[in-house]
Amino acid sequence: MAGQVARTTPSVIIGMGGSGDWVLRQVKEALQRSHGGRVPPATQLIGIDTVAILPANARAGGQQHFIAPELSPGERVRLNFDIRQMTAQVAQYRVAAEASRARSGGAASVPDPDNVANLASWFVAEYYEPRLPPAAYDLGMGASQLRQFGRMAVVLDVRDAGSPLMASIRQAVQEAQRSTTRHDQSLEIILVASIAGGTGAGMFIDIAHLVRREAKRSNPQRTAIVRAFLFTPRVFRSIPGGDSPEMRARAFAAMREANRFYRGFDKRYGYPMAYSATDAQAGSLVDEAIFDHLYYIDGNSRANSLDGQAPDQAHFPMVADAILSIVDDARAGEAFGQHSANVRGALARIPNVPVCSALSAYTYILPVELWRR
Repeated sequence: MAGQVARTTPSVIIGMGGSGDWVLRQVKEALQRSHGGRVPPATQLIGIDTVAILPANARAGGQQHFIAPELSPGERVRLNFDIRQMTAQVAQYRVAAEASRARSGGAASVPDPDNVANLASWFVAEYYEPRLPPAAYDLGMGASQLRQFGRMAVVLDVRDAGSPLMASIRQAVQEAQRSTTRHDQSLEIILVASIAGGTGAGMFIDIAHLVRREAKRSNPQRTAIVRAFLFTPRVFRSIPGGDSPEMRARAFAAMREANRFYRGFDKRYGYPMAYSATDAQAGSLVDEAIFDHLYYIDGNSRANSLDGQAPDQAHFPMVADAILSIVDDARAGEAFGQHSANVRGALARIPNVPVCSALSAYTYILPVELWRR
């Protein structure tokens, strides 16, 4: 088919939380090195977090082995809300709704002056309110290792018409789409996050849905392939407190939810993904699987295991290299796309069987001047 062909695979790469930020910066460094000091227009980067990202050396305590560029302000979206008052409002609504249901024996009828009914459908505010200190509700200081707080950051941003997150997603998708006029060249949507904490584990499903939805709106003729690279608690064994029972509980919950939008998706009923009262009234339903591939990363292997190694020296570079192999050469990207189609076809013949993807990779960092002695 004739037309403009992107040298790199049209792609939107999104890193969530601290782990996603590390990988995104390493991808950016490699792209700049191979494309004359710039990131090609076909490859769009978005870093999403609730906290202000510190400079690399400050994050690493001044001991960083690999020098990677920071993301630019235009490549970052910060979702720093204080949700203390909103939590109290949702808790009050949920308690009143439960009392109303108990009295009527059916549906609740409760006034909603604060417009929180949609949030109350999933946010268990009455559980958090008596248990957390006031500082925990400041998402600018982090998601407090709570997945619902990570999701709340996305919902509060997206429900407003002037959402900075949606503006960033829309611009990134359109820029990547413009890099090629070939409709048979797929758009790669790649997400990176840890599912051991609250930020990435709480928002990666919503972000995947929002980006896929925007890609479909932007160009319905182009296939979008959504991959998520998710770090499990085992990756953080080398860090004090890493791979704790609490981390594993969060990760298993996130994996279970992700499977509902992957292999376990039931098209007969869809799934509600409403971000505002308007969405809820319109019956906003997801009517197709969100993910094409889920990669769960733990570093355990029979040979050359990364178990117990520092993630910024082992697991993060491995994932960055895997992403680069997909996006940094359009021919390789097409091969990955064809492989994805073949895998989806094979999986369709074995329904209701849990399946995930994994990596087996080796990282070589060259040239040697990238290492700080």
